Amino acid sequence: MVSIFRDRAPGLRNRVFFALDLLFLPAAAIIAFSARFEGPWPADLHHALRVFVLVAVPLKLLLLFGLGLYRRLWRYASVTDLEMLIAGAGACAVVDVVLGSFGLRAVGLLPGRLSYAVILLDACLSALMIALPRLAVRVVARHQRRSRDDTFRRTIVVGAGVAGGMIVRELVENAQLGMVPVGIVDDDTRKHGLRLHNVPVLGPLSALEKIATRIAVTDVVIAMPSAPGRTIREVVSAAGAAGLVTRTVPGLYEILSGEKRVNTLRQIEIQDLLRREPIKTDLEQVASLVRDRVVMVTGAGGSIGSELCRQLARLEPKKIVAIGRGENSVFELLQETARDRHRATSRRCRTRLKMLFQPWLAGAP
Repeated sequence: MVSIFRDRAPGLRNRVFFALDLLFLPAAAIIAFSARFEGPWPADLHHALRVFVLVAVPLKLLLLFGLGLYRRLWRYASVTDLEMLIAGAGACAVVDVVLGSFGLRAVGLLPGRLSYAVILLDACLSALMIALPRLAVRVVARHQRRSRDDTFRRTIVVGAGVAGGMIVRELVENAQLGMVPVGIVDDDTRKHGLRLHNVPVLGPLSALEKIATRIAVTDVVIAMPSAPGRTIREVVSAAGAAGLVTRTVPGLYEILSGEKRVNTLRQIEIQDLLRREPIKTDLEQVASLVRDRVVMVTGAGGSIGSELCRQLARLEPKKIVAIGRGENSVFELLQETARDRHRATSRRCRTRLKMLFQPWLAGAP
């Protein structure tokens, strides 16, 4: 029975959670009444329990449905899903307070209010009954993942930033990658000793070789898309000395151009090792060269040429002449530039109208 649950729990459908809520929420009310009133119950108490369950449970289920708790993949539950669980538990608590304090009495279903102890107990137990099955699916999925860790390649992630967090989460969630993150290295000393998605940050980049040997790592993933080539070369050299397989996330230019996603892994390429330091351009000086002038851009259909046209369009040239081999790409660039110009014109008009009417609005009573 346990093995069947382990095999199927991560794939439970939301109709199963609905059935569990339909079973557990009445149980929460029964437990709350039992905890408050010991011994044999009089007939009026049985009646109060029946009325409370028949009215409160459907209302709670409707609220949970409206909040979207039956439209989620609980195997991949995140902080957002936890927030929805808290909201659902809070909504059920409001139902308990309203119905138990005065709602059922107001509509004539009960002669008086319910005990405040019953209301509090049912609210707490309802929250527990709602959360436990959903969190159990997440826990079982993680347990299945850990049970297969021995067959996976032990991986250390370089970089504890946003990209590092995405890579760690991707490796944890996707078993088909065949990799399990066992540690992170980062030069930020404030992160040392902390955990990112429950993976420890073990030390600086300079200690990569020593850390990899100590925890028996086989692979390294470099999660620093904006790091300069010098840093990448140092990491690759340390990984090579330790005999590790090295992969990386795409560079910043690939991400910004839309060619790759941050969580896309690939082998180290020559352009990763040759990343130059970022250059800060004096836009005012460049603007003085192109403002009110005709500028021609060759190769405008490519990724570099098209981005150059976009940047130049913001510097108010008189005209941009775009030349490229790809007729479609140049046409798409033209359409995009026209849309951007229209948006910029609309913003300028709104700003001028606001400036025009602001003195009058300021003086209005």
